Amino acid sequence: MKRSPGTRHKGWDRGCGIVILVVLALVALAAILIGLSVGEAKRIEQTLNERCGEAPDFVPAPDGSIPRERVEAFLRVRARVYEHCPAIQERLGILVRLDNLDRPENVPTTVAIRERFGGLKELFSFGPAFLRFMEARNQALLDEEMGLGEYMYIYVLANLEQLHELDDSGFADIEQAHIGNRAREELTQILRNQLDAFESAEARPADEDLAANLRDQIAGLAAGQQALPWEDGLPSMIADSLEPYAESLAQHYCKGIAKIELMQKNKGLNFKN
Repeated sequence: MKRSPGTRHKGWDRGCGIVILVVLALVALAAILIGLSVGEAKRIEQTLNERCGEAPDFVPAPDGSIPRERVEAFLRVRARVYEHCPAIQERLGILVRLDNLDRPENVPTTVAIRERFGGLKELFSFGPAFLRFMEARNQALLDEEMGLGEYMYIYVLANLEQLHELDDSGFADIEQAHIGNRAREELTQILRNQLDAFESAEARPADEDLAANLRDQIAGLAAGQQALPWEDGLPSMIADSLEPYAESLAQHYCKGIAKIELMQKNKGLNFKN
């Protein structure tokens, strides 16, 4: 029996309604799963902060050197984090390509539309990948009893040369600011803590050059005159403590994602005056 047009439209509408409900259910499920992952990442980070202290509370050695066992603990953390780096790098690369599609001179409009839809599909997986990255980093730090402040301090100093380089493969716009504003502010406070420790210790006269240099780094960072400390090279005591591990540190550096490497989920800065 031949169906009337009205019957066909009703069937079509019913089918569309089912598809929409399925899509909405999948979106709701994804939101729940992401929400659970966010909560777990924040829980681990909170435990880390309670056990090892907030990031800006970390106090380096007065001369800035890093003990051998702490560099080795850092490398164990990096080995676990490094497994998740390619997924983040890939998705950031997609983000850069999507940004370039907004420039008409780069690609024809039809190609840009097709690329944008394909890229957006991939970007939907960025959130889960980012949360897995954060969980892995925080859990590794917790296992090594290394706070975010100590991790940040070693990360920046160990990768200082790489952070100053801009990548020609598309990450330049992301990496140009080197690290995020919060990480920079916390790093500045960490250097203030180091200066306080130096001034409280029995300093030798020769150490006064280091103290003056440290004050210059703090002033430059606080005033926004420099993105990173020690732009002219690390002091010898810091460089000597990292030099035996130079190859391993370089192997575990993830190019172009420094901001994400040092991100935190929990809010609240604890800076000293």
